[in-house]
Order: sequence, then C-alpha cells, then structure tokens
Amino acid sequence: AGHKHAFWRDRSEKRFVEVEVARKRDGDGAVARVAGGLKDLLAFRSTGSAFENFVRDEYTTLAEVDDRIFSTSIELRYTYGEVDVQLPRDEMGLVFGEQNLNKNEGEDVYAWEDAKVGALARELTLNVFAHDESASVQATLYKMAQRVLAENAGVETVRYALQNKHYIAVDMKYIGVDNTTPQNAEVFTAVDAPSGLITATISRR
Repeated sequence: AGHKHAFWRDRSEKRFVEVEVARKRDGDGAVARVAGGLKDLLAFRSTGSAFENFVRDEYTTLAEVDDRIFSTSIELRYTYGEVDVQLPRDEMGLVFGEQNLNKNEGEDVYAWEDAKVGALARELTLNVFAHDESASVQATLYKMAQRVLAENAGVETVRYALQNKHYIAVDMKYIGVDNTTPQNAEVFTAVDAPSGLITATISRR
C-alpha cells in the first residue's frame, strides 16, 4: 500500500538462492542447508527515524538527532532448517534426486518449496521499514527479522545487512536560509561516500 513518506525503488533488487550439502562428520550421509533472499532493495523514508540517547565518550563525534532521513540498501537472507541427505549409492556416485532427501517428521513438503516465503519476507521487510517509528537502524532491523521468523514457520534464521545511504542538509546561508539546524532542514543532498553497514543474524531458540 502507498505511504506518505516511505518509498522503495522498483526493479533494483535481485533474488538469490543458496544450497549447501555437507557430509556428516561420521560419514553416514550428508546435510542440506537451503537459503534464499534478496539484495539491492533500495528503500527511503524522509521522516520517522531517530538516533539518540546512545553511549558517548571522549571519542564520540556523532550528533544526536530525533528525526532524520532513513535510506538504505537492504540485503535479506533467510535460512531453512537442515534436511538429512542420503548420498548417491550408484557405482559412479552421480544419481541424485528428491529420493535422496529425507523429509522431517510431519512435513508434507520441504519448507523451501513454499513459494510464498520470499514474497512475504519482502512484504514484511518493507512494511516494518515504512511504519516503524525507528529508534535506530539496528532496532528496525531486529523488528524486521522478528516478523519474518514469526510468519514463516519453516525459516530458522534471518540475516539482514543494511547499508546506510546518507543525506546531508545543504548549507543555504548564502541566500539567508537556515537549512542546517535539524528542525529547519528541508533541502538535502545524497552523499556518495563510505557509510555504515549494519548487520545482524536473528535465529529461533
């Protein structure tokens, strides 16, 4: 749904899937790990984000702010539970298919076969981004992961990497306009420079 001050860039993101099969230490079979996700999802909100009341010391230079632009490039990776795998038993060790995968008890299909997981994870991510009164990027990231885990029973872990996209207020004193005092700032410019990368992995207990 539309939002007054939150936006995302259409057609910028990329979906991905990862599959890893590792032999068990005892040599009896293997374990498959499947993950999916998206990256380069650009999102922007012009208000409703803050960063204040953080620990300060003699090396802190960052100013506190109670309202700021929140812009980021989102990378999301969600991992499903492990599945036992029977290794190929043919002479060449090449015959491998669904018959080699052991469904967990009570499963009719594998968790990664649910095509809705990716779409729902994306929807939840953007919904939290748009509507959360963000106390920090870290706090919003955690809420995103909580929602993805809560609404996708087959997902075991969620990892986000949020790269800051900074915007700074333009100094307009030369035309008699105070645009650098935080509560007065209305004109900003994007900064193409190194910025923070906030990452976290949240798992079920």
